[in-house]
Amino acid sequence: MSMLALSRRATSCGVLAGLFCLASASAHAESATLSWDACAAGVQAKSFACNSNLGQARMVVSAVRDAAPTLTQGFRCSFEVAVDAASLPAWWQLQQGGCRASALAGSAAYQAGDSACQDSWGSVLFLVVQPTAAVVPGRLGIVVTGASPTGDAQIVPGTETFIAGLELNFEKTSGTGICAGCPTRACVLLHELTIFDSGGVEAPITVPEPTSLLGWQTTPGACRATPARNHTWGRIKELYR
Repeated sequence: MSMLALSRRATSCGVLAGLFCLASASAHAESATLSWDACAAGVQAKSFACNSNLGQARMVVSAVRDAAPTLTQGFRCSFEVAVDAASLPAWWQLQQGGCRASALAGSAAYQAGDSACQDSWGSVLFLVVQPTAAVVPGRLGIVVTGASPTGDAQIVPGTETFIAGLELNFEKTSGTGICAGCPTRACVLLHELTIFDSGGVEAPITVPEPTSLLGWQTTPGACRATPARNHTWGRIKELYR
């Protein structure tokens, strides 16, 4: 069974009127990265035997900026999870009222494995994580917003910077009272990252597909495969217009 195809919004200079367009020769083109385990140095595919309720899987968002003001106040990013199933399994029902509503949390903690990135927040950040079941079957939307309590975070231009972590714990995976569906293949896509700079300025960051797609129980390559069903990622454009 082929995985769901991921069709993202066009990111050409013409469509976005130059908003995200940077010179190809730039040494540090602005971009965002999503990875498992560690900041900018993790893996793109994660496998789990689904035999324990202990532990967690960690996703990390990072970004490089060409230029940044003296102070940065926070960020907003959005994700989409698509599973290789006709409907969202209970294990991925992370939204309010879902089988695992308490299984997803944001984290500002800069860990030892994140040394490839700068910690601009000083591990202090107000975070709100909002999972929402999408109107398309087999999808889950996630919006994460973060704010520096002091409003004076500093991002160094040209340096990979830790933005936030998302921790997916393994509660209700095995034994009595499980939420079925952990072995189901899934794809996690970082759709959008916007940095909030001082003075209320919003700075959208380019999100290239090669560094914004993760596989759960599969690989990102399988996520890009040609779809076999009609309820595919081709409709994702309709949700984000």
